[in-house]
Amino acid sequence: MAILVCGCQSVGNSRTSRDSAADPSLRNNAYSLLYDLLDDERHVSKLLIIKRDSRELNRLINQISETAADGAKRLKEFADKDPSLNLTALALPPAEQATREAIANTKKNQLLGRSGADFERTLLLTQMEALNYGTHLAGVAATNDSDPTRAGYLSTLSATLKHLHSEVAHMLFKRASAGG
Repeated sequence: MAILVCGCQSVGNSRTSRDSAADPSLRNNAYSLLYDLLDDERHVSKLLIIKRDSRELNRLINQISETAADGAKRLKEFADKDPSLNLTALALPPAEQATREAIANTKKNQLLGRSGADFERTLLLTQMEALNYGTHLAGVAATNDSDPTRAGYLSTLSATLKHLHSEVAHMLFKRASAGG
């Protein structure tokens, strides 16, 4: 379940201006990584089908899933309109791919093997990682896209993911201070 993996690999040096965003491989790599993350994150709410959770957690996880689904759909629409956008250009070295798979398997087993407050805490921690990565990845993609419409959308997506990250952090810290 790769939805919970926080990729820590840098996708390259971010550009300081859209005018200098001339490297299509960097742009495509950023889009691909973001699409991959969003496409996985859209399924995170499915975990709640088999686990009991609070209404508050359910609302937040469903909001994350919906945001991710909308984002993945929008990136796919961008790629459909612009054949130069490649959403499959992950370009990860084999060791990074293997490490991500190992992390995803570990987190899947941790989530499926826990219940109650322990499950909720673990889920929130995984979402903090994924949302932090997505926030920054969308920002890098925005910075490296010369199309103002797409760059604007990516900047908005980055801000939305950052807001969701803050909500997850708030919920996690609230539960920690309540002892549960």
